[in-house]
Amino acid sequence: MMGLIKGLYAIYLNFFKYSSRKKFGHMASTARISLPVIISNASNIELYDNAYIGPNAVLYATLAKIIIKENSFTG
Repeated sequence: MMGLIKGLYAIYLNFFKYSSRKKFGHMASTARISLPVIISNASNIELYDNAYIGPNAVLYATLAKIIIKENSFTG
């Protein structure tokens, strides 16, 4: 039972924890993220006006900065 709870918590951490705008380097009020996503080092990701990250996207920004400019789509 404890393994199931740990597994569900791991899924939550990997797929559903990016609803907070504070975790990103910059996130405009009109930027959107469709869950589930996998994002590594969200502080290196900047989302500007009308930027969109689609469902099931995988973004790794461990050694680089990802900038998604205005009216852009990824995912």
